[in-house]
Amino acid sequence: MVVVGTLYHLISHRRIQANITKTKAKIEKMEEALSGEKTKKSMKEKEIERRASVNGNIDWPGMNRFSGNHHTTHDNDGFLDVEGALEATENTVPSTDAPVYCTCGVKANKKKVKKMGFLDTLLMGFSALHNGAKIMNTKEAAGNLGVLNGIRVISMWWIILGHTIYFMTPFLDDPRYAGTELYSSFWFSAILYSTVSVDTFFFLSGLLLVYLTLKQLEKSNGKLNWFLFYLHRFVRITPAYMISIAIWTTLTVYFGQGPGKITLFETAAGNCRERWWTNLLYINNLYPFPGSLSQQCMGWTWYLANDMQFFVISPVIIYLLYKPYNNNTVVVYENTAADIIYSKPYCRIPAYLVGMVFGYIFYKLNRQTFKMNKWVNTIMWILAIGVGLSIVYGPYRDEGEPLPQYAAVMYTTLSRAGFVMAVGWVAFSCVVGYGGPVNSLLSWSFWAPLSRITFGAYLLHPILIYAFYTSAKSQYHFTYIMLASTFIANMVLSYAAAFILSIGVEGPVMGLEKALLGGRARGKKN
Repeated sequence: MVVVGTLYHLISHRRIQANITKTKAKIEKMEEALSGEKTKKSMKEKEIERRASVNGNIDWPGMNRFSGNHHTTHDNDGFLDVEGALEATENTVPSTDAPVYCTCGVKANKKKVKKMGFLDTLLMGFSALHNGAKIMNTKEAAGNLGVLNGIRVISMWWIILGHTIYFMTPFLDDPRYAGTELYSSFWFSAILYSTVSVDTFFFLSGLLLVYLTLKQLEKSNGKLNWFLFYLHRFVRITPAYMISIAIWTTLTVYFGQGPGKITLFETAAGNCRERWWTNLLYINNLYPFPGSLSQQCMGWTWYLANDMQFFVISPVIIYLLYKPYNNNTVVVYENTAADIIYSKPYCRIPAYLVGMVFGYIFYKLNRQTFKMNKWVNTIMWILAIGVGLSIVYGPYRDEGEPLPQYAAVMYTTLSRAGFVMAVGWVAFSCVVGYGGPVNSLLSWSFWAPLSRITFGAYLLHPILIYAFYTSAKSQYHFTYIMLASTFIANMVLSYAAAFILSIGVEGPVMGLEKALLGGRARGKKN
């Protein structure tokens, strides 16, 4: 289907370019037939206006607006480049003789351009070129929270770094030396406590859910199709998730001939064959209870279970935030023994709730100018940086002694919510225009494509890490150079695999959903 969709997309793209070429040739012949610069300009504008006057109201993406007597064209002589053509076919498919004008603001003819039908939308969703272009597009729509792209990607890199080291330990020939070397290092605290990076994802998830849903409720006058709200979420995540489980369960046997291969395969295959259904229902963090990550199918996916559980209960909180008479949220944070807190929702929800609060703040500030005293901004930045660093490096002890009990209780109780509040300030300051160079870095267009495939990278990176470690026929000797090179390789391969997963699974699934549900795909009330 991916091959068929790609061929269909190429044919559509060629058709667009052919129409563009014909139209340009006609205009050039008209110009040659006209004498005098003034007459040529006048006649050209009249022809443009005449063509525009008979057209409908469907704008071609990628073309600038025509206003009065002034018009501009793209740098490439007004032609739709590959990206522009792909954007154009997102919503409309021209018939064979449909005129596609390259001059700015000229609109497509209603009689010649039709809305994409079921088959068109379905095949376009299976186009590798179409899906790849959407991923690689670095343009952000006005009003998007572009700063979140940088936060999301950097957090993902942090997770990959932590897993690169954590998964490495059983495959080392000197685990005691590595443990002593790393755990006694002050700088290693950034990796040892990298688990707070997962809370950043909870924060981002809660923020975007509230921000986007409140905007949709505002547009629909408080109405939303909640069945489609849940369905879209399930369809968006589950297919790629199940494909990853299939890869993990069936392909680990081919991971190489290393000393840990058999144990890894037996554990991975056994857990998934027995408990894959808990992943499908997004309860793998609760069953078996209390359980452990080693008993779960793809243990790192406890995050997805938590995120889905928070999503299920989110409408209650969203409506409390939407109603003007009640904007208060109470957060209760609990902790118990380590075996039943790390992956459990009742200890992970604070970060999600903090994100929801920030999402509400961003929604209320939408299209409004926010002014802040520079000293207040400076003090808040100092506090945010101080809180973040104290959470990552605060527990470090030179001699390795544990924290006092009262300090350990305070740290466990407050660290995750405190860290995402610091991240929240960074996002807030950048969004309202007080982020300075930090905003420039985090909003860099480079992050946008990587951000779109972060979900796939999260699913696949542990599989690739284990594939690398089990491929060796002897154990590894730890060095910092080996660690750095392994991390970079894992990161690059994870995103490459995520790109393939996105264009081969996620894109087609979203195309199918769009073909079946159309504008209702995201829960819009029709």
